[in-house]
Amino acid sequence: MDGSNTNFMDYPRIVYLSDTTAFAEGFFLWLAALFWLSVKAMLLGLAVMLMLLVKAI
Repeated sequence: MDGSNTNFMDYPRIVYLSDTTAFAEGFFLWLAALFWLSVKAMLLGLAVMLMLLVKAI
């Protein structure tokens, strides 16, 4: 009985840790995707501005 009791006490902590690590991984992946999208949008804006400048000249 005593061993099963300690296992039961350890189990929620393991689940909590795995949940937090999964959340952190998802959060960092989301941040990386957002950063990549912002970089692509910035490059696209620069390209459009360059095209407009070339057309103006």
